[in-house]
Amino acid sequence: MAIGNGAVLTVSAGAAVPIITQDVADVTAPEGGTATFSVVASANGPLFHYWTRIGAPTTPLGGSTFDIGPLQASDDGATVRVIVCNGPIANNRCTTSRDARLTVTPAVPANALTATQIVAGQEWSLVLRPDRTVWGWGSVHRANATVQYANPTLPAALRPVRMYPAVPTDVRAISGWSYSFWALKGEPGTTGSRVLHWGRATAGSDGRGGDGNGSLGSSIAPRDNEAAPVEVLERVNNVPQPVDRVCAIAGGGEQLAMILAINSAGNTTNCNPGSAKTVWFVGSLLSRSGESTGMAFPMPGLPTDSPPAVIFTGQTTSGSPGLAIALEDGRAYGLGANPYGGFGVAASGRGAVGDLSGPLLLPSTWGNARGFGMSVYYALFVLRADGNGELGLGSVVGGSTLGPVAVKAETCASLPCADSLTGVTALASGNGAATLALKNGQILGWGSRGSGLLGPVASGGQPFPRAVASPGLSGLTALSASNLHALVIGPGNVVYAWGSGLRGALGDGIDRSSRTPPGMVSVP
Repeated sequence: MAIGNGAVLTVSAGAAVPIITQDVADVTAPEGGTATFSVVASANGPLFHYWTRIGAPTTPLGGSTFDIGPLQASDDGATVRVIVCNGPIANNRCTTSRDARLTVTPAVPANALTATQIVAGQEWSLVLRPDRTVWGWGSVHRANATVQYANPTLPAALRPVRMYPAVPTDVRAISGWSYSFWALKGEPGTTGSRVLHWGRATAGSDGRGGDGNGSLGSSIAPRDNEAAPVEVLERVNNVPQPVDRVCAIAGGGEQLAMILAINSAGNTTNCNPGSAKTVWFVGSLLSRSGESTGMAFPMPGLPTDSPPAVIFTGQTTSGSPGLAIALEDGRAYGLGANPYGGFGVAASGRGAVGDLSGPLLLPSTWGNARGFGMSVYYALFVLRADGNGELGLGSVVGGSTLGPVAVKAETCASLPCADSLTGVTALASGNGAATLALKNGQILGWGSRGSGLLGPVASGGQPFPRAVASPGLSGLTALSASNLHALVIGPGNVVYAWGSGLRGALGDGIDRSSRTPPGMVSVP
């Protein structure tokens, strides 16, 4: 028997499953454009990519990128994944990516007015543009981009104009009431932040002291800052200087409230949730003659165990609206006008809650407050954190109900009805006694139909929330209303207006126009 010399068996390693080193990311692209998805993977052999748009057939063999376009609005929300294989897909040596989402941003007309914040006032409108400039139009706005008070019957700016172009730049927040306007300029919470005032300041609400330059004085005559905005001041070591470290502002009538990144011991912090902060105040606490603070000062009477999260002033028919404050833990405080018990407590004395020692802690029945609204007659709304945004409502006209009471749901048609309105993200009320809300990106409304904010003008009221017809509009993110008109921000940050265009409030170039449903505001 012969024995051979033997042989060596060599076993080759099989192709391994590919490893995805950079997974497919979500993509946002404009309508009419192209969305490109990509993946990065490695393997010890050639890579094969099989892209799939969920709900559609798998594409033939492709590369490491996958395009969808030209995009249509219906493509929004599409889901894409890729199967990466080391060889043909039939070999089963494959790895599947995550599901990536496509977001299609709507095409924005070139002349559309875009904004990140809106304020609808008494026959005027004010917006903060994405480039951090402020634009306004309506009764107190001149075509030369300044405001007027001394003769408000002069021709109004019927189209949007950029306010004081050389001054309100790098603006992060705006506020306004009656003939007064404020802006927070510069990085919030830093020494570079400034609060600007323009228009008519009553009771020293511009924070400029007795003489407009920082002198002390409590009885301050109305002052007009029409030519240019002025900086709100505080006193440091008895020397006036611009207030800084500002995180948020809320102006109303004879008062301005601010949240500052300063703790109760006077140490600087930051604007982040959880960081200690304080509420500061300018003007008259209770709209009484001779009670102006003159310049900014820390508001007394608030606890220090939870930072302030929200400050709010409403739009009311006359006088200064009340001020509402929510702490991060949800406790709500009120200060100021309470003529009908709108804060949910009985009106007494001169019809105000809180005093010079600080605001009043509102009843715990308001729940965990995360936002506010205020109707024309001082009835307070609270957006509550429980119940997916449940609404609480203060008293109705005449003080017959000391709230809070739940607002009925849009599903209610008659009483009794146990369903409450939930899921609300924004609230606003007009002086025509109509209240608006945003839910799921759509407009709901209730109250008076005489203003046109709820749709075509009609007599009588609308007792339950109902959808406000807005053909083609969805995904609305912001809402503001006052007097007889309202503003919303839609997809692409586009501003829409409706209601009464008295003195050009709709920005459409026409005095005393009216519009229902909401229509796009354009730039001249």
